Amino acid sequence: MELVFQIGLYINNVTGPDLFRFVTEKDGARAGNDENLVLVVVAVTGGVASRLDEEAAEGEVGGTVASAHHDGHLGAFDALHLDRFHGHIVDVSDHVERASCQSLPSVNMGEPTPSSDPIIRSAALGGYQTNCYTVESAGHLWVVDAGYEPGPLLELIRESGLTPEAIVLTHAHSDHIAGIREVLSVYPNVPIWIAEEERDWLGEPELNLSAFLGLGVTAPEASRFLHEGDVLKLGASEWRVLHTPGHSPGGLTFVCDAANVAIVGDALFAGSIGRTDFPGSSHEVLVESIGKKLYTLPDTMRVLPGHGPETTIGREKRSNPYVRGED
Repeated sequence: MELVFQIGLYINNVTGPDLFRFVTEKDGARAGNDENLVLVVVAVTGGVASRLDEEAAEGEVGGTVASAHHDGHLGAFDALHLDRFHGHIVDVSDHVERASCQSLPSVNMGEPTPSSDPIIRSAALGGYQTNCYTVESAGHLWVVDAGYEPGPLLELIRESGLTPEAIVLTHAHSDHIAGIREVLSVYPNVPIWIAEEERDWLGEPELNLSAFLGLGVTAPEASRFLHEGDVLKLGASEWRVLHTPGHSPGGLTFVCDAANVAIVGDALFAGSIGRTDFPGSSHEVLVESIGKKLYTLPDTMRVLPGHGPETTIGREKRSNPYVRGED
């Protein structure tokens, strides 16, 4: 038996299928009580910070309950704390007093199978709170944009345990490139990918707008230039490149259709759009990029912008005051 969990955790070769139940709960809701359970898996979408669990311990999994609560199941010696894509085994007895516990059949976890869905984490950097991302798939990692004060972004990279394979840029305004040199000081020789329209911006403070701030932000030259229609592979995931200019001439969007997610840079925000009063910007071009490219994506697609909270294509088509979708 093989079950593919929505959160990217795989359980293979489950024994005793009659004693197995797969339960998905949101926001830490309590699973049902059943003394015959071998394993209950709860997809906790928030509230369980496993990375902060000081009781995390290594060990074999047997009679395990994966739940936001430890006292909802009988016969479990261990629990699996989940924090989105992370899991840690903890001793339930440290949390719940029990008069007795009965041993249940063990579960063979098997070897993990790579998921095609990427793991995307974000850090809002610097005074402009620029959303910069790490994208991880099957043991491979990208950095998408690297803004001012990139310490939190470097921490995300360190937590992954991986070396970035590329720094992929949505565009080259200074708040999206100012941290590149610091990232490269820790991870040398990582290639930089950018739209060809902005190939000179990395080395020119006047073009990347840092000169107007009294700064001289530069980054090394790019080693790859991206174009509309390119398909980029990261581990088990594929990303389509859309050229979405307007905020800047080389604005790019990266779309993973399988994961239903788009990283859009500063083209589109939740309830807003990118500024178009900069040199090289164009309001008309940006509106066309959004209407003819981004709004043709599925309504359910997650939109990860360069600033502010995430949104969806459908939400922006219905309610964005700057670019409304067609009825």
